[in-house]
Amino acid sequence: MEWSLHNSNGDYLEPFVFSNGKTQLDIVREVVEAIEEGYKIIFIQGFCGTGKSAIALNIAKEAGRASIVVPLKSLQNQYFEDYMNKLYVKRRDGKKLRISVLFGRQNFKCEFEDTTADNIFLPCKIDVNYEKNIDRLFEYIEKNPFVSKSSFHRLKDIRRMSVAPACPHWSPVLPKDFRFNVLDDAIPKEYDAVDGRYVFYSRGGKCSYYNQFMSYIDSDVLIFNSMKYELENLIGRKPKTEVEIIDECDEFLDNLSNDKTININMLMNRLNYFLSKYPEERNILGKMHQLVSDINYNPDIENFISDESIFGLRETKVIELMAYFFSSNISNLVMNDEEDYLFSVYSSLESFKGYADETYVVFFKNKRNEVNIRLVMVDLKRRLKEFLDRNKVFVMMSGTIHSKEVLENIFGIKDYKIIEAEVSKIGKVTNVKTGLEREFSYSYLKNRDSRGEYLEALSKSIENSEKPALVHVNSFKDLPDEYESRKYGISNVLIRDEFINQQNDDKTGEIINDFKGGKIDILYSTRCNRGIDFPGSMCNSIIFTKFPYPDRSSLFWKILFKSNKRYADMFYFDKSRREAIQRLYRGIRSKNDHVNVLSPDLRVLHFVRGFYNS
Repeated sequence: MEWSLHNSNGDYLEPFVFSNGKTQLDIVREVVEAIEEGYKIIFIQGFCGTGKSAIALNIAKEAGRASIVVPLKSLQNQYFEDYMNKLYVKRRDGKKLRISVLFGRQNFKCEFEDTTADNIFLPCKIDVNYEKNIDRLFEYIEKNPFVSKSSFHRLKDIRRMSVAPACPHWSPVLPKDFRFNVLDDAIPKEYDAVDGRYVFYSRGGKCSYYNQFMSYIDSDVLIFNSMKYELENLIGRKPKTEVEIIDECDEFLDNLSNDKTININMLMNRLNYFLSKYPEERNILGKMHQLVSDINYNPDIENFISDESIFGLRETKVIELMAYFFSSNISNLVMNDEEDYLFSVYSSLESFKGYADETYVVFFKNKRNEVNIRLVMVDLKRRLKEFLDRNKVFVMMSGTIHSKEVLENIFGIKDYKIIEAEVSKIGKVTNVKTGLEREFSYSYLKNRDSRGEYLEALSKSIENSEKPALVHVNSFKDLPDEYESRKYGISNVLIRDEFINQQNDDKTGEIINDFKGGKIDILYSTRCNRGIDFPGSMCNSIIFTKFPYPDRSSLFWKILFKSNKRYADMFYFDKSRREAIQRLYRGIRSKNDHVNVLSPDLRVLHFVRGFYNS
């Protein structure tokens, strides 16, 4: 077994040597041996300096084919930048490892129209069931070489296959047993997916979005963000690979809870339309519409919403709705078009199939005052098992792996191996006190005048910090509103609404780039917990608004504490520990880095001191 890593000039780059004497190649070798021993789950524990991406690609080289999963698009972009432009890994046959990064539609230019590939009026995206699209739909039908316009008289006659081929580059990926008689110009390419054989119907070759799916057939490494990976597994078209490598695996595991929302108003409208489009299914569609209407106009719905009532799935009519969706007639209708809202609802409900006893339901209203159903499943053991059953081996990488108790009791992971890479702490941290710190716990903040104390302590932390400074905002409510800013005379802390608007408007990470480039000397963020690094003099101080305990008022934690308080406590404190470490390490990326840590919350300073002294 040989290590492989080369720069763009072709120079060989030696594997890192860790403080425990191991090298990156040793880690790869230990992982391969663990796979051969039959382990299904293998953890690589490594802090900064481990070089996990190069290790992952060398594991892929040895395994034959791999999926690599990252939690954030920024980490996807990092892989793309590093291994498409700066570095490469050689396969055993001496050729470069073929790496593909899977991106969403919004990242690609459309070849059919002068727009991005996520434009909702493109032939591959347009709503084929929306009356106001009728003129454009018939334009696309006329451009479709595989159908005759004279065969279509009404909107109900139109399907996705009627309009999408108008674009000569539309190249769908469909189950092999999906039968249709269009796309005679396509070159079908089969592959083994996690849910059987799938076919990529390659046409035109110029759509960079659809061309990605060729990588499902010929790439050695597929790099997904977590959301895309979950979706591709759920619908069953993710290619089979020899190993699944999960970067920042603790966050991946934390987010395994299933949480979906269904807009009742949108669902009623779509069912109403389908009633007119498919009169032959009037009986079952009518029953579904009536059922959804009963939910929407339930006389107790306002009380359910105001009381934030939590119901078991079997206590609600949603369980009946699922049964209707899973009937063969309805599933055949909605599975024809993945752009339709009914397909979205079907996919959401499908993800809870078999979990009726572990799924909970709450009702809420959105900003348009529409009733929504929210379904949540917190049985992380069963959720993880879904992924394990569909794939072969998981290599989980992180510097902050869950505790043994959490792995075994929350996730049900009992037969696993941990391989240590760089586990020594790096860099230097200095706690900086202002004298205003105290334990600003939830109970303390209920006291009169405590809000003013907290905001003054936060203001002092920001004032005393050596710039540039990163402010980890644990909750929007940690920041003052305009009234509080005036009341307590605080002028150096960003106003809450300004921060929310600033973050919502920044779609491309421009503010982070400005901070990295020295254009601004203080960065407020709820998004810099992982995957974004500020080494050296980019960041001299890190300010925690509070210790990063999860929000216990969130539905996930409410349900978990309700179902098993002991395990919930265990998981809750474990998660806060890991989050604190991850946030701290945004400014410590090498042994020479130094950051000051400040916080109004004394619990942060106690944790940092204990962590670095342990």
